[in-house]
Amino acid sequence: MPGYDEDTKEICRRFAAHGYNALMPNLYSREAPGASPDDAAAAVRAAGGVPDDRLVGDVDAAMQRLKSFRLQRKGCLTWPLLGGRQSFLAVADFP
Repeated sequence: MPGYDEDTKEICRRFAAHGYNALMPNLYSREAPGASPDDAAAAVRAAGGVPDDRLVGDVDAAMQRLKSFRLQRKGCLTWPLLGGRQSFLAVADFP
């Protein structure tokens, strides 16, 4: 689970190429700013993962940012390899 690596960024680029406004926040940025994706993921694992309340807050902030563009295209937030529990938490509050 490398996190914010080149392959994951490419998935976001592909959504954009298919007409979506794509946004992929780096959920590991606080634990290891400027670190490689592998090192950041290791730091997150060592800390017990991203705290639930922060994950939900980060997803909400990213969604609000995407909505603020008021664009005419479809929107997409993506976190490939996000665990099932975190994926559920991330979308539970959104209609």
